[in-house]
Amino acid sequence: KAVVSTQSGHYAGSHALLREDPDIQAAKECEIQKFRDFGVYEEVKDTGQSTVSSRWIITKNSGKIKARLVARGFEEKYPRSDAPTINKTSLRLIFTIAASERWEVESLDITAAFLQAEEINREVFLKPPADVRKNGIIWKLKKPVYGLGDAARSWYKTLRCFLQENGCTVSQLDKCIYVNRRGGKLQGIIGTHVDDVLYTGTPAFLRDVVGKIQRNFKVSRISAGVFTYLGWKVKQEPGRIYIDQRGYGESIKTMELSSADKVDPETQLDETEKKEKSTDCDSALIPLL
Repeated sequence: KAVVSTQSGHYAGSHALLREDPDIQAAKECEIQKFRDFGVYEEVKDTGQSTVSSRWIITKNSGKIKARLVARGFEEKYPRSDAPTINKTSLRLIFTIAASERWEVESLDITAAFLQAEEINREVFLKPPADVRKNGIIWKLKKPVYGLGDAARSWYKTLRCFLQENGCTVSQLDKCIYVNRRGGKLQGIIGTHVDDVLYTGTPAFLRDVVGKIQRNFKVSRISAGVFTYLGWKVKQEPGRIYIDQRGYGESIKTMELSSADKVDPETQLDETEKKEKSTDCDSALIPLL
């Protein structure tokens, strides 16, 4: 069976049925075209090089099917390196400054961000999925792809260097906040969470810095006024910004306990059970913090 992830759960079908689905085929073709457009790989002859295999991840969200080609990075003997993401306290700080300066907050989404990162500096040979594979041919990667251990960090470093080259400095409080000043006066702030970019500032900042982001990277969506960012609904009025997570809270489903999970309230949990229960609660509550 091949599993397709959906917003509300999963559904499964045979590989043959999924290959025949025209919507899935169109989504796959769109993903491969991105690989070509961003110069992610070059085809080379298979001479027995050590390769990393790959697979398709098919997701369906709000009726839209998306295909992502992912490398099985765990097969590569390369140290994994994670990338920082903005924390919720920093987001609140950006909203507060924007409201006090009467600036509007906007966000944009970078299309296939990892594929737009700088070229990798090591040899990685990828074995593409069977439905796009050519006999005797493998891919030599030029860009990091989803699944590689350092893909997220490569994109973070690419965006960080770009912003620094365009007059922004990294905040000492959060490595995902970038501040732009001119003549000692604050002009704008940018917060990043992988490929989701939140920003606010003066018209000059929007033109000179944010405009360059939009010209240098392919952007799929720009949001302003009322929008959702990292699960927060943002609503703006002159001098005021309202944020809430009502939508996320309402999406949390009641957890049904089996008879085996139900215990007498007076029974003390052992250390293993305490850890398991804490993990379950954290997974639901952390996005609200």
